[in-house]
Amino acid sequence: MIEFQDAYWNLIAAVYTGDDANINNTLTADADVQVLAPFVADDAGTVQRRVHSTVVIPPAYVPLFLTGPLTPRQAWETIRAQIIADGREAACEPFFNYLRLALTIVNTGDTKSPIAIAPPTVPLADNFLLDRRHSILEQDFLVLNTALAGIHHNKIANELHTFVTVTQNANARRLTA
Repeated sequence: MIEFQDAYWNLIAAVYTGDDANINNTLTADADVQVLAPFVADDAGTVQRRVHSTVVIPPAYVPLFLTGPLTPRQAWETIRAQIIADGREAACEPFFNYLRLALTIVNTGDTKSPIAIAPPTVPLADNFLLDRRHSILEQDFLVLNTALAGIHHNKIANELHTFVTVTQNANARRLTA
């Protein structure tokens, strides 16, 4: 469970970003570029955009993010490329806008994107929740239940004794027959 603050869903101020051709040309020209310089209204190949501070990742592409942390450039080059290959550009436009802003800094000298926010916090679990989760585990995995540990060992010993007794009786009948 993660706690999202209301601010995570706010629209950020409008930012000028490069259009796709501008972004792709800049990234292709320099393999070391991780963020794009500030754009202004008069720059060729720029578009003004607004996005929310948080964006939903299209479910089909979540596994691509789970392979490890991605820079905005890596996400642009790999995940965007996969979305385009799948023909889902229109459906994923809000996500593309988010990536465009993630790649862009607003002021010269900035080191982070205008959409950079503190990560959400994971609330600490209370004792009731922890006890409930543990009891569910004990029900599903009886070996974890320390109260039943002795019973399990006795049951195993009884079953083993029954097996040995049945086997011995069967052998004895075969020998007398």
